[in-house]
Amino acid sequence: MLTILKRSRANGSAAYRAVVRVKRKGKIVYSESRTFDCEKLAKLWGRKRELELQTPEGIQKLKVAKVTIEQLIDRYIKEVEPITASAIDAARAVLNQLGLIGKSSRRD
Repeated sequence: MLTILKRSRANGSAAYRAVVRVKRKGKIVYSESRTFDCEKLAKLWGRKRELELQTPEGIQKLKVAKVTIEQLIDRYIKEVEPITASAIDAARAVLNQLGLIGKSSRRD
């Protein structure tokens, strides 16, 4: 289902947000949005995404590509930002309190 929302930016110009949602058995199983300067572009993008997601493999591709927050943080720590062990432990403690990672998660 495509919804176009018009909103005002801080500078007063208009922006159009295209929101595409896929429902299965009355529940939203996928939602995606993108903002455009022109309403016509928002509609075109939304219609295209709807068609892509209607294919049998459309949503399956997205489900396979899901990555957890824990995996993203681990990758960031290893590849981008060399930080101290105490900072890593502190970040993991916060994520654990939020329930985003399990207690057994340890750094490599």
